[in-house]
Amino acid sequence: MLDVALMNYRASEQLERKAQETANEQMNSMKAAASRLLVTDQEKPIADHLLSAPLSETCKKAQLLYTQIVERIEALREQLAQFDSSMKILTGSLDGLLTTAIRILNRATTVRIPDDVPAIAGLPVLKMSFRSSGIPQGTARDAHIGNYIDALVERAVLPRTSAALSSELLRHMIGGDTARFGLQVLKPKDFQPDQYMPVDKVTTSGGEGLTTAILLYAVLAQLRAEQLAVKRRANGGILILDNPLGKANKNEFIKAQRSMARALGLQLSENLSDSGE
Repeated sequence: MLDVALMNYRASEQLERKAQETANEQMNSMKAAASRLLVTDQEKPIADHLLSAPLSETCKKAQLLYTQIVERIEALREQLAQFDSSMKILTGSLDGLLTTAIRILNRATTVRIPDDVPAIAGLPVLKMSFRSSGIPQGTARDAHIGNYIDALVERAVLPRTSAALSSELLRHMIGGDTARFGLQVLKPKDFQPDQYMPVDKVTTSGGEGLTTAILLYAVLAQLRAEQLAVKRRANGGILILDNPLGKANKNEFIKAQRSMARALGLQLSENLSDSGE
């Protein structure tokens, strides 16, 4: 019987030693985890205890520590729920900006040359091959917007205006390749209806360049006025030109400039408006 008792004692001793080793391993794991955490003021007392207190002290306060940890977990879950709600609101707001940007871009391609301009009457100032169907939809769209938000957070710099934000978001949604838009602007060379050129490769000079610039400005003025909900005939503002006739003295150029400005309520400089047609 003594041998049996001795064997049982040794077995229990081994179990106790094993349990002690396991407890020490678990304690070391908790300390390692606590040392890696970015703790707030609420979690600091718990983390400090786990990092500095011996195992015996931690065991004595196990129930208290457990309660405190559970309370912090619940608080963090509430914060995460609030974060998710805020993310949904932000994603929805950016989705609205994206939708508006696409609508404005599509609208820009519908602004046309007035009917009284020879040869190019009725032609759009801008043409675009891109279609909004190329923008991700549904959950894929939300995921792309979420990635954009992550990128903004990482760089910690926001676009300075809503227009810049919309433009950047739109580029992000198509992978940053602006060539995919296929934007082309009417080139008033010899006033032929097939004269379009990519907006990023505009090669004009003199009267052509000035006329193209005025046409584009008129389109932008019209879009801005529509965004501001101003009446169409009083929406273009004033465009002051420095000696425009020195560059654009060809009658066709002058007529195109003045007709476009008049159609969209844009006031050109007095030098141009006083010139003969």
